[in-house]
Amino acid sequence: MQTTRAAPRQTGSMSPHPFAAGARAITPLVIGAAPYGIAIGAASSGLGIDRVATWVGSWSMVAGTAQLTAMQLLHEGAAPVVALVAALVVNARFAVYSAGLAQWFPAASHRQRLLMAFPLVDQVFMTSISAFQRQPMDQRQRRSFYFGAASHFFVVWVAAETIGLIMGDRLPEWLGLHTAAILALVGLLATSLTSRPARTAALASAIVAVSGGQLPAHSAILAATITGIAIGAVRRAS
Repeated sequence: MQTTRAAPRQTGSMSPHPFAAGARAITPLVIGAAPYGIAIGAASSGLGIDRVATWVGSWSMVAGTAQLTAMQLLHEGAAPVVALVAALVVNARFAVYSAGLAQWFPAASHRQRLLMAFPLVDQVFMTSISAFQRQPMDQRQRRSFYFGAASHFFVVWVAAETIGLIMGDRLPEWLGLHTAAILALVGLLATSLTSRPARTAALASAIVAVSGGQLPAHSAILAATITGIAIGAVRRAS
């Protein structure tokens, strides 16, 4: 993921403790994602998915949409390999995120990049990129900030799914966990819609996601992501 492109100009100041700063910065998105994690853990009981497999997926995938897609396919009788491929398709956007982060870590070794790729999800990416563009940091500080954000999200996500697994269908309906995915998405969008190209891309993605419910392999999210990236790139270039 080498690149010669210079990092964008930064403004503002950096906390003397970047790991803690990263953990604090991602807190609003963690709060939005935690109910989603609980809902996925609880859903595994209703879908008849092995609880151990669900728990392993909580920390090995760290991706709610992909995990829920795999669970639904397994519940419908799909072969495990089909569920795995579908999860990989849904998570294909993370390859784009990885390329976007590469410019901020030009001296990172392959081992370091692989380690950073493991917890890379939407919330961690948005939080990190926003901070890197806004605050002056050297590469060591950026790496510490990134792992602070990633660690906070990872721990809370696994804990949330664990709670859902333990509670199962005993969770009261008034918690409204069926809206958890929407709440998580709203929090994510709130941090990213800072420009007209971003808002245009988000609107186009939303239209594709809503209208693409019948796409094969639950690929509406992937189609929406590709649409948003394409439109955002065109808008920025114009």
